[in-house]
Amino acid sequence: MLYFDLDVTIIDSINEIAAYPGQFVTLRDWLTLGFNSSVMLWDAGIADHLYRDLTLADMNRLHGDQDWLTERFPSAATFPRSWVVSYKVNVRPKGRVPDGAKVIVWHGVPKPWQLPAGHFMEKYEEAA
Repeated sequence: MLYFDLDVTIIDSINEIAAYPGQFVTLRDWLTLGFNSSVMLWDAGIADHLYRDLTLADMNRLHGDQDWLTERFPSAATFPRSWVVSYKVNVRPKGRVPDGAKVIVWHGVPKPWQLPAGHFMEKYEEAA
């Protein structure tokens, strides 16, 4: 199972992501010590408990799904940092997409549709 949040931008082949070894693979978050759930890969049946065991009490005590994921799968494998990058942390400060990036994660603000006309990311939108 390969999962992408709706607010990610795929900018290169995802074949290596889809074939990455491990029963459950996700991302290390850029701003916290936990995981980021924007891109995940898992073997069918491995992660059923993530949905099945989540209770209203858990939802109320945790900040969000990423805290739940970090708590329930603390030893999850992670994709190489260079493959999945943060717009806020890796792209915007440098004004360019780092070499080797395959996916850009738009956590928080801005989202891709909030960028002004003429921004440097338009070349990726045109290619899509």
